[in-house]
Amino acid sequence: MPNNNIKKKGPRLRGALYRKLHEKKTVFHGTRSGQLLLSMRKDEQPKFRFEPMKSLITLPRPSDLKISGIVYPLIKPYSYANIHYDSKEGAVIYEIIEPKLNEKETFMLKKIYDGLVQIIDITLSDIKEKEKMITFLERNVTRLLDEYDFNVSEKEYVKMMYYIFRDLVGLNRIESLLNDPYIEDIGCLPEHEKIFVEINGKPCLTTIGELIDSEINGKGSSVKKPSKSIKALSFNPSTMRAEYKNITGLLRKENKDGYYFDIRTEGGNHINVSPDHPMLVLDAEGIKTKRADSVNEGEYVLRLKNVNIDETMTAIDLIDEFSRLNKNFRVKGAKSLIHNNVEIAKTLGISNRLIALWKQSNSMPLWAYLKLEKDKSLRKSLRISVGQGVKNWLPAIIEPSEDFATFVGLFLAEGYYETSGVSLAFGKHEKELHSLAIELGKKLFGTTTALIEHKTSSVVYCGGKTLRIFFQDILRLGNNSYNKHVPDMAYTWGNHLLKCLVKGYFMGDGYIRVSDKTKKAVMATASRDLALGIRYVLYRLGIFTRVDRRDRRFANTWEISIEGGKSIENFSNHVLGKNIETGYRASGTELYPSFLFDKQDYFGHCRKMACRQINNNGKLGVMFALQSKNKLLEMLVTGDVHPVRITEKNIVKYSKPFYDITVEDNRNFMHGDFIFTHNCDGTNVPVYVVHQKFGSVKTNVIYNEAKELREFVTKLAERCDRYISYADPLLDGSLPDGTRVQASLASDVTTRGPTFSIRKFREEPLSPVDMIRLNTASPEMLAYLWFLIENGVNILIAGGVATGKTSLLNSISFFIPPEAKIVSIEDTRELNLPHENWIPGAARTGFTGTGVGEVTMFELLKESFRQNPDYLVVGEIRGKEAYVMFQGMASGHPSISTIHAGGVEDLMKRLQTKPISLSVGLIESLDMVIVMIHAREKGKSARRVKEIVEIESIDINTGAPHSVKSFVWMPAEDVYEYRSNSWLLNKVSTEKGIPMNTIVSEIAKRKKLLTWMLENNVTNMKEIAKYLSLYHRSPEKITRVLAGEKLQIDEW
Repeated sequence: MPNNNIKKKGPRLRGALYRKLHEKKTVFHGTRSGQLLLSMRKDEQPKFRFEPMKSLITLPRPSDLKISGIVYPLIKPYSYANIHYDSKEGAVIYEIIEPKLNEKETFMLKKIYDGLVQIIDITLSDIKEKEKMITFLERNVTRLLDEYDFNVSEKEYVKMMYYIFRDLVGLNRIESLLNDPYIEDIGCLPEHEKIFVEINGKPCLTTIGELIDSEINGKGSSVKKPSKSIKALSFNPSTMRAEYKNITGLLRKENKDGYYFDIRTEGGNHINVSPDHPMLVLDAEGIKTKRADSVNEGEYVLRLKNVNIDETMTAIDLIDEFSRLNKNFRVKGAKSLIHNNVEIAKTLGISNRLIALWKQSNSMPLWAYLKLEKDKSLRKSLRISVGQGVKNWLPAIIEPSEDFATFVGLFLAEGYYETSGVSLAFGKHEKELHSLAIELGKKLFGTTTALIEHKTSSVVYCGGKTLRIFFQDILRLGNNSYNKHVPDMAYTWGNHLLKCLVKGYFMGDGYIRVSDKTKKAVMATASRDLALGIRYVLYRLGIFTRVDRRDRRFANTWEISIEGGKSIENFSNHVLGKNIETGYRASGTELYPSFLFDKQDYFGHCRKMACRQINNNGKLGVMFALQSKNKLLEMLVTGDVHPVRITEKNIVKYSKPFYDITVEDNRNFMHGDFIFTHNCDGTNVPVYVVHQKFGSVKTNVIYNEAKELREFVTKLAERCDRYISYADPLLDGSLPDGTRVQASLASDVTTRGPTFSIRKFREEPLSPVDMIRLNTASPEMLAYLWFLIENGVNILIAGGVATGKTSLLNSISFFIPPEAKIVSIEDTRELNLPHENWIPGAARTGFTGTGVGEVTMFELLKESFRQNPDYLVVGEIRGKEAYVMFQGMASGHPSISTIHAGGVEDLMKRLQTKPISLSVGLIESLDMVIVMIHAREKGKSARRVKEIVEIESIDINTGAPHSVKSFVWMPAEDVYEYRSNSWLLNKVSTEKGIPMNTIVSEIAKRKKLLTWMLENNVTNMKEIAKYLSLYHRSPEKITRVLAGEKLQIDEW
């Protein structure tokens, strides 16, 4: 057995170790350069060798992972990726397999690691040649092994060297992920986003900004635990049941994106989230977490279906409620408390005469009553009002009742405040409602009531300033159609009261809409808060609704509709108390996406129906769901959440801070519009990766300690040559290889510890051949673009987030002539071009956390024209840099760039409005717009060129473009159609004197070359550039190549 004990040394271990480091006993060079010279003096071959994953392998389809996983090397032969389906998690797991260390090896590794940290005072990542750097490490490791007298085998040695290399040179546990060529990414809410919470046991609907700002004082990024008990509505992933869970952290962070996503679903739900907010997405593998910027239309998120919450309603105590208001309230009916005028006068410090007047009128100020009160049970017999000499006294205790809930519903539909009272306006024909409102007003409040007739309406008036204060300041129902909302206390009511509230509201603002196919109940309001509140109440009653925004001439309204299946049946029978014959039609909560079903679970006619829906990506009903063997589907049927498809994802400009919360246990919470999302990432949360084949996948890498994660984030900042601290807690930078990093520190930014997101830089960018192979573009389309780019057209690539704009930009930049001088400008390095005369520029932040030394894209673009480029390539235009680029276009510098826009119309609006604000004259310099789309082709994620639009001119009056579409994607067949009406080709023909038949022939030749490279598997960037360059110089040689002839080396 080797001796693991460390030899006892004298107190000068470091000096003794230094003397031993050189064989000739010479003086050890203690400087960084001295250490480097010493380590590299001999040309040694290191014992520790590894092979990073370079060659690509054939990966299985995601659906095949349920049968068998896949293992492939990352840092061969030490670390491997094991991707498999975990039945317990119900999801695909990405597991990193690394060498296992026994107790002895762990002890030695710690000692060696600590020793290296002490004696090495250089940054190992500064050594560019990895072999020399490993040699340097091995020399120091060997000396430490001798010093500690550790006897290790070769196997133990290389295992320890792997971890030393991983943690000292690499990025710790993330290093293996960075070596996976399939990994793309390693990894909050606007202030007005609504959220249902429970504060100190009382539920309410509020904005997330108001909730967090009330807890966090001051400005900037802050994190704080709530000072009071705050719970958010969440769901348990193991049961799919909704429940309130404690909020354990609050976050307000800086908005560096300048926009948020407005995500809408079928059924009318929509939420607003920051680009990096984690979303919960359902697919055939289970529930996954994805960043909002990578979620696409057609994917499914989870929405509340039902909520069973314990009834906690209590009586409304107006004495307690009014005592918080600074008004002159009086209490009536408490003269029994004045048993001795003199004693009471002395206690209150007032005159005997005033006490006698109180006793005579049987009323006293509220403040006096509170000082004299000994038994709260007396309040049930009291009445309360504001001011003196009043006629309308309210009961001091108001018990929530069916009558009270009905009156509140009527007020939400038709009510408004008067100076001294409340009124409800009805149509003159609604006689029953007139009578009902008057009857309830008298019965509930005992106030003066009257029916006031107008020409077009009848108004029921319930008098008394006290009643107005009760409705306005205590119930806070809102005064007009735009700010009405369900009172917070209603969320504590039982179902019998909620039915009456909805019935009252429907009687005032609802109707039954009849069509040829169906009948549905409809309620309309101009208040989104009220629409959300009514929907929540209906969910409590087990009734599904949808909400649609209707743009009216005089006002926009939110239309709540109940249609189909059990929902309309429950509403008509249990709420309205009458039967509405509708004909059966399944509602949204009774249909489930077909990817959750397996045709093998069905037989006979049912199997045929199931197969048809599954093959067409349709939906199946509860009957089929109940026969399925899928446990996830079973939980969805019996649980409180339901999958809904995303129908729209739009970018909305936004400059204010983002907000987020952390919820214990379930790690998710419900937004005001009933969609559930995940918490922010941090400690105790697995690192997620975005895999090119398998999408967002959870890994087995977990940071359990905030300290460890803080140290890693600090290391990331150092590698990015950036500064991060508690004073400046956000990091946005790039690693030396171009990999993009975004990170934040714990207590300054995120509620669950530090976070990081790493977007890998492609060493081999997607080429034109890759675009054809992926069917992102067709050979004919790329040949057409090749010809036009050579002839200096100005191009903008438009599309939403993650539609492949930058990839296409890099790809078509291959077509720029090889001898041309290219200047590229980016916010963060992403482009990679094969041209020799390419000057890449990237913006940078200031030094040491300040603005000093900051270089913006605007400044880079201005300076780029001094370099007189032949072509200008800009990563993305967002603001004032667009003005400089279009000035360059107008002055004859061909430019290609990307922009966030859904289509040509959206693009024109963005260019002509703030913050870009270009004139029509400048926009006319634009020749072409390529529109990208992130589609789902046969159930798989796919990027497609939606259309290529040529801009002839811009209407000076309307700013609208006169344009033609030269190429259009046909989604049904997944092919591209050429419209044969290119204005730009005709323009090139006219201006350069090239006959059109020559241009057509030229494009055909280029198409043939691109197709040949695809068929012959020419994928390497340099190889593709070589063929494109040869075609530019000697087209006749390419003709020989296409004919099957091999060129001599000197002919290239």
